Amino acid sequence: MRTPLLLFGLPRSGTTWLGKIFDSHPDTLYWHEPDSVWRLPGSLLPDVDGGEPDELALRAWLQRLQSSAPLKTQAKPPFFPKHYYGAGRFQLHRLLVLAASAWSRLASAPSVPFLIPASYQDEVIPVWKSIESLGRLGLLHRRLSGLRSVHIIRHPCGYIASVLRGETRGKFDEVSASSEDWGLFEMLVATPQAEAVGLNLAALREMHPLQRLAWRWVIFNTKATEELQAEAGATICVYEKLCADPLGESQRLLAHCGLPWDKQTESFLDASTHGQQASYYSVFKNPLSSAERWREELDEESIRLIMTVAGDSAPGQLYKEAP
Repeated sequence: MRTPLLLFGLPRSGTTWLGKIFDSHPDTLYWHEPDSVWRLPGSLLPDVDGGEPDELALRAWLQRLQSSAPLKTQAKPPFFPKHYYGAGRFQLHRLLVLAASAWSRLASAPSVPFLIPASYQDEVIPVWKSIESLGRLGLLHRRLSGLRSVHIIRHPCGYIASVLRGETRGKFDEVSASSEDWGLFEMLVATPQAEAVGLNLAALREMHPLQRLAWRWVIFNTKATEELQAEAGATICVYEKLCADPLGESQRLLAHCGLPWDKQTESFLDASTHGQQASYYSVFKNPLSSAERWREELDEESIRLIMTVAGDSAPGQLYKEAP
């Protein structure tokens, strides 16, 4: 099996929709957040030139995923027919996933094997979607030669408004609020990107919670963009551009990753942008309404607090014409 394509971004930045766009391609094998289940060694924000995982550990982790994967990585609907599955294998794999999902309500979720024929093993293109490892993206490019990746970025106000909405609805596993995740903030302030702007833990403790979340957005996205500047295999996807032009932007991103355009992806885009589901994690929604929802949820003072931190940052320049 080939080296995976990487689709990385912060939570609530459009990664799930982007992942399903790539999953809809009949040549791909989609892994939904495997690093949130089978943890990678090392820091979430490693030294780009010398952190963990090393190449040997990373390839062993990937090899394990290519034979069978945690249920969570395969159970995110919708499911798409694949070139490497005949109709029978596709339905059998789908039934295995659904059965494992039902079993997981009674006991720990099993890993689900892939049923890919040996003759197709070298043709399947894995796609790894992550909200966990954005800070590792530069390191992974150095570990895996010829890697192709997409770094998706959402407007800081859109990201923060969605995080706050999810916390209010109890959608996350974490007990404490994201703005109170001091373990993560300790890692953030130890990065060269935080040191370059004089950010420290004492200053963060004095800040408004919205400003802390804005710094989380700034440091993660700045680290990734700086470390990927010289990587020809890396590209940035601005979530709002994907929402404004789903077809054109999807065609660009798949072409960047070496995937030919396919009608199955076009059909999914049409369905996902014209359908509407109320679920917080749904990929069926009006994309422009989703992208702009924060303007109705955040008051002027909240927007000012966020943009005072994020507006002048390198990733913030992507939104220099927006408040």
